[in-house]
Amino acid sequence: MAQCLFSFGLARANGLVSPGGMIEIRCVSDQPSLRNSRPLLRLLPQRLSNREIAGRLHLSPRTVEKHVASLITKTGQPDRIALGEFAATALPPG
Repeated sequence: MAQCLFSFGLARANGLVSPGGMIEIRCVSDQPSLRNSRPLLRLLPQRLSNREIAGRLHLSPRTVEKHVASLITKTGQPDRIALGEFAATALPPG
């Protein structure tokens, strides 16, 4: 079982706090549609460009761009920076 840690402030900022004060935890390893995206998600917190990520993962920059856009939609994050912060907290170590 994966462990996902969120601070209350981060959870509130990402809209994960219900009106009753409960925190909804979203863990990347628990979402099958995101499991194959872990290598890309691990690089986003480093704020690398699409070209740099593409070089490390042996993909085209356009493929990285499409994957990032898809991940933003799947995770409900507003932008690439927020997706990187989400990835830094939601991915299990390793």
